[in-house]
Formats: sequence, structure tokens, C-alpha cells
Amino acid sequence: MLKRITWILLSFLIVTALVLSSCGPADEEEAKTPTPTDEEEAPVVTPETPTTPTTPEEEEGVTPSGPNMVYDSQGNLVEAPQYGGTLTISLGGGNITQITPAKGPQGAIIKELIYEYYLQAGWEKGPAGTNEFQYDGYFMGPEQATGALCESFEMPDAYTTIWHVRPGVHFQNKAPAWGREYTADDAIRIQEAIWTAPWSYSYIDPATPEEDRAKIEKLDDMTFKTTSTNTFPLSPSIGSGNWQFAPEILERETPEGELPWENDWKYMCGTGPFILKDFVEDSAWEFVRNDNYWQHDPLHPDNQLPYIDRIIGVDIPDVAVYYSALQTGKLDKGEVGSLDKAETFRVQFPEMLNASGAASFSRVMFMRTDIEPFNDVRVRQALMLGFDNQRMVDEYYRGDALVMGWPIQPGGEGFTPLDELPDELRELWEYHPDKAKELLADAGYPDGFDTDIQVGWPDAEEIALIVADDWKKIGVNAEVNRIDYSTWSGYLWNKSFPAFSITWWGNSWPHLASSHCSGGIFPATVDSFSNVIDPVAEEAYSEWLSMVLPEQAEERAAMWKTESQRIMGKCWVIYTPTPYPLLFWWPWLKNFYGISTMVSSSEVGSNTVLRYVWIDRDLKYEMAGTRD
Repeated sequence: MLKRITWILLSFLIVTALVLSSCGPADEEEAKTPTPTDEEEAPVVTPETPTTPTTPEEEEGVTPSGPNMVYDSQGNLVEAPQYGGTLTISLGGGNITQITPAKGPQGAIIKELIYEYYLQAGWEKGPAGTNEFQYDGYFMGPEQATGALCESFEMPDAYTTIWHVRPGVHFQNKAPAWGREYTADDAIRIQEAIWTAPWSYSYIDPATPEEDRAKIEKLDDMTFKTTSTNTFPLSPSIGSGNWQFAPEILERETPEGELPWENDWKYMCGTGPFILKDFVEDSAWEFVRNDNYWQHDPLHPDNQLPYIDRIIGVDIPDVAVYYSALQTGKLDKGEVGSLDKAETFRVQFPEMLNASGAASFSRVMFMRTDIEPFNDVRVRQALMLGFDNQRMVDEYYRGDALVMGWPIQPGGEGFTPLDELPDELRELWEYHPDKAKELLADAGYPDGFDTDIQVGWPDAEEIALIVADDWKKIGVNAEVNRIDYSTWSGYLWNKSFPAFSITWWGNSWPHLASSHCSGGIFPATVDSFSNVIDPVAEEAYSEWLSMVLPEQAEERAAMWKTESQRIMGKCWVIYTPTPYPLLFWWPWLKNFYGISTMVSSSEVGSNTVLRYVWIDRDLKYEMAGTRD
């Protein structure tokens, strides 16, 4: 049974402690792995026994020293990883439909513990290994990839990929797959379901001509082929193949309009390192180690992953409570949302480790461009001109944020620096309230108008209040409406919020704002939260898909430079300065390095690292008084 989370406020200083109290110990039957129904027969799965690292013999006169030091596969002398322990982190709330594996990045920080892709980022290429890549959140190319569920692939041409499934990968030993082996049939069945299901992130409209449809076909039990088109690219990358789930779930009968995963988390079954054991909506998640996980630590090849026995993810909507939990070691790691708070952590808790990542996402305000007055570009431009981005950077973020990161992040293909933009675009990132008033008057709103900004978490509320304060000076009275996270998320994904909804957007790939946010893939794209339908964006996206070869890099960059500036002028979203993520963690959490992401953007990948980290339980006991 999932342990309940209780928060106790101690005195007027709001010193908060996280107390995990059980409703009672699980009885012997509860603690067992779920068993199949009478109609199902579970195959026998023998878990691997984790191998304890051994201390190396002396080499060339060097005597290993320190706590259980070993040589890794690259010849570095490092601490030997340890098995066991519980990791407690903040995962946020939500309902089970948010982690439907075919809904793309939605709920990714939870899904990436359960599900996997064809390819993954090479741990041995990051800070723990050769340090070729920092995995700090920027766009991740194919040179960072290594095999995951597929051990290798080849490309006979720019549109064809032959994938070789890794032998010995098994689904988690729970319903509905019961530990059976993952094969090419699974990859094909999953992909075909994702293309044909209307609720899918990669749904292909039935009206799409056959020649524009991507294809997947089986070559043998462990090999399959994907064929791309300019309309539906399938080029190999970290994150290829969508989340691979047990396809038996598709056979589950559900009420009309309900997804197979809805209202029953027990069927969340993938090949990943952790098994979802329990879930309390809008409260907490519990994951346990997948003892039959296929992957070994590439730097310690004898060690089966993961190292941690258990992960508790809690939803802490109150910022003061969240920070207190992190400060007292009740949370093992967490992100700090402001520079002032980060400085407090550094001064008052100098033993904590910290790192600043790269801002591979943008914090934006989506708006209902399908309704008045936001269907008028003059109104949208006025709202940009009437918001002082630089003041927010200087005062709220103390200079440590991007004043401009939309629609392409700095460093992305086609990015134009602020000082190189045409005057009319550069002004959008400056503060010009008089011009904003003129545009509103021209659009028929000389006295401004009333509107609503919907937010779902505390720091978004703070940002919205700053924006609203600026807008008041141009006659736009915005009421900031804070609602619970699940309700806010539902409004966002259904595109039914009244006017504005503030959130983040992972735009580390240069095309994402055009292809998804601006309706560039097809008008029904699930991510077009501003309800944008833009035929020019569709044409630009199709053009980009035809430029897949390395020698076309300059041509791609030139195309995106033009297209990004066009999107910038449309003001489909209100960009707010985006901070660099500030990560803090306790020193008993080993092998972490402050890594932001190990997939293609900040939308996913922040918890992929958890299969590699380990807990020094003796050090945790010494510092926090507990080994769990």
C-alpha cells in the first residue's frame, strides 16, 4: 500500500517535515507480484541477481583509496555503486490519463521510468564517462545516441531505417504482458496503433494519401523496417519509436470514449527500469525496481540496473512546503525556481550540490487565437509590446534568464540573435506601452479589455501576476486564476481555457514551434494550444522534412531563419523570460551530476538518469538520520 504523505508545519517559521506514514503493513499476499487471471498464464521469468562491484587489484603501482573504490570500464577510479535505498522526489500531481504512453511528452517524468524507446542517450558519453556531452537540455543529435530496445539500425537511404531489436528484453512481470520478451511484432503493433488511434500523439488522419503515409513492416522476429515520407518523418534519433508499452493493453475493453489506460494504473506496463506499484491521484506515486531489467551499467558492465530499490514521487503544490522538504533532506533532489532561493540554499545548506542547466524549453502563455480579441494580430502584438521582458529578467530572475527564446532557442538551426532582428520584430521583445495602446486602439479596443490568465502551479502564478501588472498600464485587466494542477492540465490539453494558460514548451528542436505549436503538422495537432491553423507553417514543415541530408544544413538553417521570424511576428504565444534550471541535490545521491535531460528536449528525459544513480545509504544516515 502506498504510504501516505503528511506535512506538519512547525511554528511560525514554517519548518516543514515530510512524514511517510503507512496505513498499515502490507500483508504477505499484497506484497506479492500480481498474478495472472484464470485466462492468462504467466511465463516463468528468472530475475538477474545484481552484481556487487568488486575492488580492483592494484594496477601499475596505483593503490585504490577511499570508500570502496573501483575502476570503471574507462579506467577511471570511482566510488563503487551501491544497491538499495529509497529515492524521494517531487513528481507533481495529475491523473492517470496524463501518462498514457501514446500522448507524447505529457507526463513524461513518470512515463520514462516505465517505458523506453528504440534508442537512448549514451550514459558513457556523459559526465559520468567521457564527458563528451553534458546532457544539460539542449537539442540532442544522433551522435549522442546508443541502442536501447533496438541494439542497432542502418539506413539504406534517407527515408528507410532497418531496426534490429535487442535480444533478451522483457516486459515487466505484471499485467498485461507478464514478463514476456519484446520483439519486432510489438514494435509494429504499437506503432500501427499510435498511427490509427485518434487520441494518439502521432495520429495519421485517414484522409492522408497513401503515398504520404509512413510505414512499418516486419522483416523477421527481431528485425523491422520503417519508411518515412516528407509528411511523416521517422529518422533515427533519441526518442525514436514512441514509448514502447505492452500492446496487450489495446485489447482491454473500456467504456466508449475512454482510453485503455484510464482509471486503472495497474496496466501501465513497459520494459523500463521501474514498475509502478501504487498511485494515489493528485498525491503520490510509488515505483519499485524491475528485477528483470535488461540494461547493465555501461561503466560497470557487471552491474545490472537500476541501483535504487524504490522511488516515491510526491505532489507538493505549496512552494514553502516543497522547499522545506528539500532543505531537510526529505526530498533527495529538486529544482529551485528562483535565484534568491538558490542563494539561500547555497548559504544555509553548503553541503548540498547544485548545477545550472540549459534552458531548452520556453515558458509561454498560450492564448485562444480562435476567439476575439486574440484572433487579431494587432492585439497579440500589443500584448507583447506591453510586457516588459527585460524587467522580469533583471528583477525576478536577477539576470539569469533568456529574454528571447521563441520560436527557436539560442543555438538552434535558424536562430537570429536579438540585435540582428528587424526593428519591428526586435521591438516585440522590448517594452513599448505607447505603441501597444495605439495597436489596441486600431484593433477597436481604445480602452483595453478584461481577460483571464489560468495557472496551475505557484511560480506560474507569480509570473502571471507580473505580466498582468504590466498589461494594466495599457488598459488590459487580466485576472490571474489559480486552479488545481489536474483541472488546469485538462483545460490546457482540451484547449478550453477561457483566454490564456501559462506553461512551458520544449522547443529545443528548431521546428517544434512551427510544426506543433503553430499547427504545422496538421491543423488538429494536439499541441497547438493556441488553436492555431497556419497553412504557411504546414508548408514550412513539409519543406524542412525534405531537407534530411547533412549537406542541406545551411539550406535548412536559412529556411528556419525566415520562418521563425514570420512566426515571431504572428505572436501566437506570449513569451515570458525563461530561467535556466537550478538543480540541488544531497551528496548521498551519487552519479547524478545535475543532468537535466537524456532525451531530445526538456520535455522528457529528466528522470531517465534515475536508472544510473545510486544512494550512499551510510552517508544518508549520517546526514539525515535514515537509510531510506
